[in-house]
Formats: sequence, structure tokens, C-alpha cells
Amino acid sequence: MIAKNKNIFDNKSANQIDLFSEDESVQDDILIKTQDWKFEERLSKEFEAVGFFISDHPLNQFTEIFNDYKITDYSSFISNDDLRDSNIAATLLKVQERKTAKGNSYAVLKLTDLLSVFELFIFSDVLELNREILKEGSSLILTLSKNFSNGENRFTRINVQKIASLKELFNSPINEVFFDLKSEKQIEKVSKFLKEEGKTLVNINLVTSKNILKFRLKNKRKLDRKSINLLRNQEIQAIIN
Repeated sequence: MIAKNKNIFDNKSANQIDLFSEDESVQDDILIKTQDWKFEERLSKEFEAVGFFISDHPLNQFTEIFNDYKITDYSSFISNDDLRDSNIAATLLKVQERKTAKGNSYAVLKLTDLLSVFELFIFSDVLELNREILKEGSSLILTLSKNFSNGENRFTRINVQKIASLKELFNSPINEVFFDLKSEKQIEKVSKFLKEEGKTLVNINLVTSKNILKFRLKNKRKLDRKSINLLRNQEIQAIIN
């Protein structure tokens, strides 16, 4: 009887797997190899599941260019009456298209920046110009302006003047850059990033105790925003034009 039962375990069917087998091909079949989601896709799935971002905010991958475009957060723009125009950076959460009584199209954009969630209205001209980039989950730079009503019942109307893709701006080539340098050491640091020819016009202002010497390199150089920010982290002033 014991021998009979032993044969049952020895004669495994084709559907059975030995979990303790040393055969690597069998072990590979047990676990399916998968690739992790890309950064933007992962955050989009997080928002779909719980209504907010858990691991990161989409805008954090673009903060390196905020100073270049004079980005202001939406709350600061709204609360400061002296600030009439500003660029804000935000991730688009939802788009709702509607029509006026006259049949003109407009849309309500639900957006989030690093501090808050808010809504903006855009009308047909801005909507049609930017329809391709108004995708949920995309990060945008929006140029806003304020209009104040007259009279005692004063209110503020926010107009969206321009919309652009942050990703496209971040990856776009740098046309021109100005370096303000104060020592030979800083010149050496910058020169390490200017070895390859490219599409960026490079201007150098060398500030000495007596005067300011201005140079422009004859040939354009290869420079990206990552390189610029590495130099800025070394206390080198760089202005992108």
C-alpha cells in the first residue's frame, strides 16, 4: 500500500510543478516578468485610484525651469492684488467641455499645482488652439491675467491668455545663455560643459574688480537644462534667454 502511494507522487502529471526544483526555466514560468509604469503613468494611476498623488507630484520633474519662466503658484497669484499677470505651472486633472447659450464652446479645467487644486475657464479661441495638449495628466504652463470689476461688489475675473506644454518647454533646445563669472575657477567649471558644438549661443560676462569683460563664443555650443542647473548648483549665475 505504501509503495502504491509512492508511485502516485513519483508519476507527476504534465500540469504539476515541483516548487523546489532547481530547474531555472521552471522557476521563471512561475513568476511573470513585468515592467514598472513610467513616471507619469504611475502618477495617473494613483490619481485614478485614490483621487490624489501618493508617491510624487507630476510637476516635480519640471521645477528646474520654474525660475526661467517666473512661475508663481496659483494661491499666491490669486491673493496678491498687485500681481496682475503671471505664469503658473499645473497638472491637468479633468477637462469638461460645454457650450454657451449661443453655441460657442468653452471648457472648465480642473488643475493642481504643488500647493492646491483649482478650476479655470477657457473660451473657444484658447480651447481650439490648445486642444492637442489639453490631455488629462499633462503638465502645463498657463499665462494668467486678472480683470477687476468696478463698484462696491468687486470681484476678480481670471483670464487664461496662453497655454503651453511643460514637457515640450523642458525638452526644447536653449537658444541663448548668459553666464556671469567672477573667477578663473568658475571659468574652468563652465568650460567643461562647452566642449561640444550645438545650438546654444553662449555669452560670458567676466566680472573683475575694475570692470566687466563681455565675450560671446564664436560657435554655438551644446547645452541642456540639466547642465545649466548643475552649474547653478555650483553658484554660477546663468540666465536663459
